[in-house]
Amino acid sequence: MYEQKIREEEIMDIDEEILDINDIASKEAIEAHEDKIWGITEFFSVLSDPTRVKILLLLIEGERCVGKLAEELGVDSSLVSHQLKILRHLRLVKKKRKGKFMRYALADNHIIEALSVGLNHAVSCMGL
Repeated sequence: MYEQKIREEEIMDIDEEILDINDIASKEAIEAHEDKIWGITEFFSVLSDPTRVKILLLLIEGERCVGKLAEELGVDSSLVSHQLKILRHLRLVKKKRKGKFMRYALADNHIIEALSVGLNHAVSCMGL
């Protein structure tokens, strides 16, 4: 499927039960799970910005500081900081202090899985 590049200690432990999308795919279930549907919507909306997707892709290789991300993307560090704030709000990335710098990493493996599914869909179904 995809090569796992993130060390286990960099990934937040997820002890929650994995949900099956079919569990909420009925009229009654949809009405009972509005909060989960809102969460799905927020998750996909955060991926609508190419800069945020690029940041997530770079973080697959490992943690980085804002300056390094900005350099690799060829954009201003204030733009990267703004996008990281959005990604942190939705818990897609986490931060930790290393010396005088804040380092950012993916929060968990779900992000890699979602990006992989999106990539495969774009290539196979959208003809990219």
